[in-house]
Amino acid sequence: MTYAHGGNLHYWARRSGFAPEDLLDFSASINPLGPPENLRLVISRALDDIVHYPDPLAEDLTQALSQHYRVPREHLVIGNGSTELLYALLRLY
Repeated sequence: MTYAHGGNLHYWARRSGFAPEDLLDFSASINPLGPPENLRLVISRALDDIVHYPDPLAEDLTQALSQHYRVPREHLVIGNGSTELLYALLRLY
């Protein structure tokens, strides 16, 4: 058997006789509780905006974080998860 990152929850549910929602998948960084309720509200209010790709430079996010945490913008690095940032760090060196 070949193993892959993230597992195959539906395969293991069928094999074990459990429903997928009754299993916890610890093979990936997945929150089994799902997003918190306040985040669900933010996402639902922003559904009209998901027809567009986000700003690849994350200008608004960088500005908001810089102001909120009082950190210079040039000290912030925004990425699509830790894997992207680790690869970027390795390419830098």
